[in-house]
This record gives sequence, structure tokens and C-alpha cells, in this order.
Amino acid sequence: ETTQQVRAARALMADRERLAQMFDHAPSFMSVLREPGHITELANASYLQLVGEREVIGRPLHEALPDVARQGFIDILDNVVATGEPFRGENLHVRLQRTPNGPAENRILDFVFQPIADAKGRVAGVFVEGIDVTERERRADALRESEVRFRALADSLPALVWINDAEGQV
Repeated sequence: ETTQQVRAARALMADRERLAQMFDHAPSFMSVLREPGHITELANASYLQLVGEREVIGRPLHEALPDVARQGFIDILDNVVATGEPFRGENLHVRLQRTPNGPAENRILDFVFQPIADAKGRVAGVFVEGIDVTERERRADALRESEVRFRALADSLPALVWINDAEGQV
């Protein structure tokens, strides 16, 4: 009888370790905030890299990341906790001081604040997951700017200009 319990406990522990490794090695940033107070319970390596390796575990978000709090994200989290409705942000600009005494950096994030309900259906925490799309957006901006410059150049030429592909399509 106890052998079966020991095996089940070991299997559960192995599953938890596997999940912890997957969480920490995920390419997207993730954290779990415990309520009340948005206390950071878990944060993966991508999250810590995004926020500049700050000490966040066990601390309320407004203390650990005051720059984020000043930008209204605590209000959004409060609403998620109060309503139980997730919040999805796309291409949201966030200013983060990623190095001590360094300048604040503008980052562009896609993320979700997903409420976590307890057994009674009350919001007991918030799962934060997202990706930093700053470089993708910078490349897209550069491409749009290049296209505008090309169009201006092509429109200003006195001769007819066109481009065709290898199949001859104009």
C-alpha cells in the first residue's frame, strides 16, 4: 500500500520538476502573481531578463517594478482581479529601467493577464505571459519607412519605373 503512495508521490514530484523546467525555459516571459497585492510568486528567466534581473520574487509588483506601476499596469491588474476577466495587450509600449541607474528603455509587448481562480471561483492570482515584440516592430517600421522612401523616389523620377519578379509579374 505505501509503495503505491511513494510511487505516486515520486511521479508527482517528477511532473512538477518537468513543469518547472518548461516554465523557466519558455521563450515567452511568464510570471505568476499571488493575490491580494500582486505578489510575484514565480518568474521565468525570460521575465527576469525583460525586467533587468531585478529581485521580484516575494515582492509586490508596485515595489519590485515601480516603473511599471507608474504606467497604469497595476490598475489593469486590479481590474482583472476584480472582474475575473483576462486582459490582452498588443503592441503596448512599456518603459523599463532594465539596468540599475540606467536609462529607461521603450519596449513593445504583446501579453495577457490571465486570472487564476481558486476552488471557490475567486481570483487568487494572475498568470502573466507574453512576448517582447520590440525588434519585430522596429523592423516593420524600418520596412515601412524604406517603402515610403522608395515610392517617393520612384514617383519623382522623370522616366517610367517598374519592378517585375522572375516570372515577369509587374
